[in-house]
Amino acid sequence: MDGLLFITVPGKVATKGSWRVVRGNRFLPANDALMAYCDAIRAAAEKELPYGFSPLEGVAITVGGSIHIARPKSHWNARKTALRKSVPIEHIYTPDLDKIQRAIGDALEGVLYKNDSQIVAWDIRKYWDDHDSTLLRFSW
Repeated sequence: MDGLLFITVPGKVATKGSWRVVRGNRFLPANDALMAYCDAIRAAAEKELPYGFSPLEGVAITVGGSIHIARPKSHWNARKTALRKSVPIEHIYTPDLDKIQRAIGDALEGVLYKNDSQIVAWDIRKYWDDHDSTLLRFSW
């Protein structure tokens, strides 16, 4: 392993999934928040990378990290002091982890690596938390 990069992206995650057709047969992501999420990932990476960093080419990249999603108010008891007994421990709802990974991979093309096909392993989990954020670790 020659390099390591840690980034934190505050805010809600967005997924890369379906596309929608708009006037002139142009395709846009169905998720309007996707562009802002990708921009935030790129900005966080560029802030941590050295000035003049050239995207990696021909290098295997592994990605690890965690997606933190704020628990909805309905998960808490009436006094907001404890979780209800019926709420899930694991985050088993949308957004889908594979679509989040696609957004992350595509966001850093041309910034950290030439092509997201260089990613050879993913180790990312979704967690409930008090706030929304994405914590990522890239190694090569």
